Amino acid sequence: MPGCMFGAKLVVTQSAYIDRLPKIDDLIVITIDDPMPGCMFFGEINSADENDVPDVSIDPDDAVAMPFSSGTTGLPKGVVLTHPEHLCQAWPQQVDGENPNLWMRAGEDVMLCVLPMFHIFRAELGAAVRDEGGARCDNARFEMERMLEAIER
Repeated sequence: MPGCMFGAKLVVTQSAYIDRLPKIDDLIVITIDDPMPGCMFFGEINSADENDVPDVSIDPDDAVAMPFSSGTTGLPKGVVLTHPEHLCQAWPQQVDGENPNLWMRAGEDVMLCVLPMFHIFRAELGAAVRDEGGARCDNARFEMERMLEAIER
């Protein structure tokens, strides 16, 4: 695993995988499911004041994400996405104004997501849902009974 970190400064993961992370000075770890000692918890970040952020300079060519390929032809490879590339992936999910089923209605719609946590389409679709004010119900793995219960709610 240490060879796979590529100088990472921040890792977003599930609490079950914390012990698999290499010991790296100044590495920020964010858990998405449960608060863990020494880690930031996504639930707290998500409820923070959106105006309380540092003023930073962002260049369009800066990397915004590095999702990894599945490794179907060898080892997984990091794919660097810049800000425009990220937006170009999310934007088509929002633009079909003729199809009301593609728009998320704030406070009304919830997208049930069963894609793997770090699948690039999940990230891009999640951005589209967030940008439209919708909500997303995530599951760590596909379980038919849980999915049906979520749909009923």
